Amino acid sequence: MEGTRFIILGNILIPSLVVSNLTFFYSGAYVFSNIKVNIDVSRSFGAVSIRLGIKGRQEKFDITEGQEESYVDGGAQSFPGSQPSKELSKTRSNIASCLTLDLDISDDFLIGGAAGYENYSDFG
Repeated sequence: MEGTRFIILGNILIPSLVVSNLTFFYSGAYVFSNIKVNIDVSRSFGAVSIRLGIKGRQEKFDITEGQEESYVDGGAQSFPGSQPSKELSKTRSNIASCLTLDLDISDDFLIGGAAGYENYSDFG
């Protein structure tokens, strides 16, 4: 094609990029990690059972910038790298709790109730 140059790097086609001695490039990274903690406690007192649960979670998501050759002029045809404007690091946390109460009236009849609360750092 006249006026267009193509470079093949490790079976990846990059239009309009002339690079000498480049055999691969770093396209950036997507990283997700989380930490979870969960505690459940239950106790029965005759016909009454109580359960308390508490849960905490933290999630982290990162996008790191790729090497310029991975995104310049459209970047690689199969997977353009992450541009500097797409780079980010976000963290959110969550805490939740629940309380359950059961009353065993007879072998055939049980009354139960539960209440819960949950709060995220990035929305209510």
